[in-house]
Amino acid sequence: MNIEVANRLVNYRKKMGLSQEQLAEKIGVSRQAVSKWERSEASPDTDNLILLARLYNVSLDELLRTDDEIPSYDNDNTEKEEPDPEPEGSDFDNENSYTEDSTSQNENYNWSKKDGINVHADNGDRVHVGFDGIHVVDHKGTSVHVGLDGIRVNENAGENVTVDKDGVFINGEKQDVGQKMKKHALITLPIASICFIAFLGLGFSMNGWWYSWLCLLLIPFFDGITKAIAFRKAKHLHETVTFGSVIVFLSMGLFMNGWWYSWLTLLLIPILTSLIDAIRKRKLSHFAFPVLVVFIYLAMGMFMALWHPGWVIFFSIPVYYWIANLFKGSKKHCDFNGCC
Repeated sequence: MNIEVANRLVNYRKKMGLSQEQLAEKIGVSRQAVSKWERSEASPDTDNLILLARLYNVSLDELLRTDDEIPSYDNDNTEKEEPDPEPEGSDFDNENSYTEDSTSQNENYNWSKKDGINVHADNGDRVHVGFDGIHVVDHKGTSVHVGLDGIRVNENAGENVTVDKDGVFINGEKQDVGQKMKKHALITLPIASICFIAFLGLGFSMNGWWYSWLCLLLIPFFDGITKAIAFRKAKHLHETVTFGSVIVFLSMGLFMNGWWYSWLTLLLIPILTSLIDAIRKRKLSHFAFPVLVVFIYLAMGMFMALWHPGWVIFFSIPVYYWIANLFKGSKKHCDFNGCC
């Protein structure tokens, strides 16, 4: 994109009092895409240009005008490039209308394929399924290519992921997945070994087979923690929360004969997993607040006999979602390292 246009996009956004993140949310793109537009590293597609013009209340001409001179060519000395003939029987009858601009960040894939299944939607979406693989490109330029040479995903915002024999690459940077798996295994294997030895030890030495099997549930419990540390992804804690709640439930029932109330701990699974998602995605609405209310109400009733007026707590549910709508979080999915 021309640097003059990029600077204009910055000025219009600041006049509207919007941050890059707020603008991205309004037009449905990533903040990284907005940043690349404003640094002249990428260009918005036609749909996004129209949305920007409407948002800033300007015309497309005003948004895109530059001082660059339009180059002139001598028609007499310039040979016209003839488009490749459309293969007979192809479903892509409007091949020439699918321009390079509409396939931003997409490879020059030859869509004129006779073999296989070809679909060309009216809005510009294309699909080809054949012996060379599966190829999909939408009208905004996002593409997915799956073949024997690997998998490639290119977003119209400029983000791309490639998985092939050389490894996993995100925006051209190789991801050291194997090292993370090795780190995870180095932590998990000793813990799993200790849990298994404890299971056998309690069973043989204390004849505690009726409860020693609980040690085996500690393996997936700690596995979730080690995954979260190795891959720096909070979502792996779901496994820890699930098995941790089950362990507490069974322990309270087996050792305290508390089956009549220990089942309440199972409600902690949706409460804690949704809390992790709400923090990662910065969205209050993702938290299972109604389940928390039910948990508190049942605990008050069972342990404090406050069934009445404890039911009043249910009125907090609509209040919570009213507050959640006032403070809508961003679309960024952040983990321990702050990356999305």
